[in-house]
Amino acid sequence: MATGTSSKLNTVGFHSDEPEEVTAYRSLSVLALISLVFGLASALAFGMPLLLGIPLFGIAISLLALRRIAESDGALTGRWMAVVGLFLCIAFLIAPFSRDYVLRAVRVHEAQSFARTWLETLLAGHPDQAFRLTVDGNRAPPQPMPGEPQTKPQADPYQTFLNSPMLKALQAAGANAEISAGEIREYTPQTYRNIVIRQVFTVKPTSTATGTDVLLAIQRSQFPGESMSRWLIARLDDPSAAPNSAAQ
Repeated sequence: MATGTSSKLNTVGFHSDEPEEVTAYRSLSVLALISLVFGLASALAFGMPLLLGIPLFGIAISLLALRRIAESDGALTGRWMAVVGLFLCIAFLIAPFSRDYVLRAVRVHEAQSFARTWLETLLAGHPDQAFRLTVDGNRAPPQPMPGEPQTKPQADPYQTFLNSPMLKALQAAGANAEISAGEIREYTPQTYRNIVIRQVFTVKPTSTATGTDVLLAIQRSQFPGESMSRWLIARLDDPSAAPNSAAQ
């Protein structure tokens, strides 16, 4: 009895037009993976502006990865990685600038509210309270050095404040005067807790059509022994006589 094997072998055919089979042989784009890594690393630029090169470089890699994937005619995968990396890079690139814009808007609003309150206090006939809301009103008087004779009496800061021509012009407007905020001449964040804003305010009495313009230097600072910074009035000047500095 002859035994034998069939000459026909069962073979498995591979059809390249089947989606499941083609997908198994697509390779992941290395650039797409790198762009995702740069997108995640771009978060470092939010707290350190010197690292803004990370999202910039990541955007270039993401765009290059998307282009390579599109030109591969389906041979490369990872488009979602490149898209996510591109989105993260763009988001963290504009985040520091958005944060600075929002922070400036908040600080300017706080300074304006404080300046209005200060002017209302002054116009209500309380110059003593207004003086306590100034930098000079919170500064300790200078002490002479041990053994050093005092040659001339020190000027009283409060009397200097009362004798200011601009202060007298504001007081003449009366308690019911209208206060309006005008041009911002300067915005200088010297440190995180030390900010100077110079803004023009108009104080117009109800009985006249014209008012008095005053340039207030509003400063947020922290004095020794204090745990928090606060807004104070540093100077009040005539806007026409003071130098016009562009807002930073």
